[in-house]
Amino acid sequence: MFHNFNEEPAPFHADDQFRQVAKFGVSMDADATPDAIQTLLAFVADQLNRDAPSAHWGKDRRFRRDHTLSVGDVVAIGDQAWAHERTGWRRVTLLDDQIWVEVGRTRSGDPLLSRV
Repeated sequence: MFHNFNEEPAPFHADDQFRQVAKFGVSMDADATPDAIQTLLAFVADQLNRDAPSAHWGKDRRFRRDHTLSVGDVVAIGDQAWAHERTGWRRVTLLDDQIWVEVGRTRSGDPLLSRV
């Protein structure tokens, strides 16, 4: 899961920068239908935005008080990336130079980020 650096929820743009904030496994067949992928994306969004999620990865994110899934954020499923839109999802391409990962913490506790 990747959070968009936009301060306000805004639709995905090809030059946006993203912070990788979570990795979690959800089982799905490699030849899943588009409907199955949309169902999975709806489930992920529900779990990440719910006050009391049922999935262990949703509970973990709530426990850490991580921010919820917003418009413009991206969820990757296998080799596909999907941007969360105001209504639904749009398939997008993320490039390595758009992705930042946390490599440590500053003395004040803020995340120290580096490009992939």
